[in-house]
Amino acid sequence: MKQVLLFLLVFCSVNVRGQNIVTIAGNGINMHNGDNGPATNASITANAFGIFDKFGNYYFVEGPGNRIRKISTDKQISTFAGTGVSGFFGDGGLATAAQFRNPKQLACDTFGNLYITDPGNSRVRKVDFVTNMITTIAGNGTSGYAGENVPATNAQIGAPYSLCNDTYGNLYIGDQTFNTIRKISSTGIITTIAGTPGVIGYGGDGGAATAAELGSLEEIRSDKLGNLYIITGDIVRKITVATGLISTVAGNRTTGFGGDNGPATNAALNAPIALGFDDFNALYIADTKNNRIRKVDTFGIITTVVGNGTADFYGDYGPATSAHIYWPEGIAFDSCGNLYFNDLSNFRIRKVEYSHCGTLGLQVDNASSTININPNPCSSQITITGDISGISIGNVTSQILYSQTYTTTKAEIDMSGYPAGVYIVRVRDKDGGQTVRKVVKE
Repeated sequence: MKQVLLFLLVFCSVNVRGQNIVTIAGNGINMHNGDNGPATNASITANAFGIFDKFGNYYFVEGPGNRIRKISTDKQISTFAGTGVSGFFGDGGLATAAQFRNPKQLACDTFGNLYITDPGNSRVRKVDFVTNMITTIAGNGTSGYAGENVPATNAQIGAPYSLCNDTYGNLYIGDQTFNTIRKISSTGIITTIAGTPGVIGYGGDGGAATAAELGSLEEIRSDKLGNLYIITGDIVRKITVATGLISTVAGNRTTGFGGDNGPATNAALNAPIALGFDDFNALYIADTKNNRIRKVDTFGIITTVVGNGTADFYGDYGPATSAHIYWPEGIAFDSCGNLYFNDLSNFRIRKVEYSHCGTLGLQVDNASSTININPNPCSSQITITGDISGISIGNVTSQILYSQTYTTTKAEIDMSGYPAGVYIVRVRDKDGGQTVRKVVKE
């Protein structure tokens, strides 16, 4: 066993440096075409919101085309759900035969089941991972605001737009009609956890989220601790799960572009539309009308990480910060920490290569200082030294087993409870660079 693991460690290791950008799907033509072939050859319609399942497959929404498409790990594209016909049909049957009315966002649970907001039908729907059968899991089809503390399928919801799940099995729905966030518990019961129904505004910071005003509700994402982050207008707000209080974490309520390299709460944003979290709990914002993706680190400092502000298509295979992107939307991260986003008006999906590791992981160094991980192979503990700001450990099936922020030059991680095998250890340094290693646990 040890010899096999050592072979994988040596044979699959490559030194690379990156944060370059590349197109992974779409040929720039606005149409639906190319199923069952390479994703880069396919034509895709206005695409929004992408997400990975636990096996590394990527799903994205073609809203006006009323379809969900899938890019498999071998880079082939197919239609996963929807016929392209606008309507409501298909519950209890295969997802490929279903009809939607302008689907918007996706979530994926730990079992691989996919959830889809279907705002034109006032429903949230689920595709079972095993059977590929589609059902409604929230909303009775009547647009309205009714049904607290009842089964979610009995409730009325307006236009369910945004969607996310947390690490505890709860699902959250952003209702754009009634400016509320509703929670479906793991037992299927629906409640309102933020927003004043039907009230448009931006008030309530420092108080209970249930009393806040949530105008222009675009996005919800959960961090690794279960806190919720929400885009409302030109600001990003946070609901702290332990207290239920709401606060602003990015945006100064001024529409524009400014504030890089300073506190995110002093920055100007312009129509932010999507959020994402990397393995170190840094927040990423699709600052859509600024044609940039910006990052808020764990110290609250904002920087631009993708795009130079030019609305165009340019820059593949070059630095992400020099690229031209046009109306970025959904943000997702693969198991290696690479960033994916929907370049909507370029009719492409693009990837920022923070590393080149595949399922087994490759050796990566773009850190500004030396990071050491010893011993390797290990039996019970690894010691990591260097200017450490974050550490995550994943297995070869894309599951993140450990993630923690640090401000230290030495960290000791207990791996005695991990089964023997190969693990991907990613270490972020104080300047944001990454070192990725495969570590063998004997």
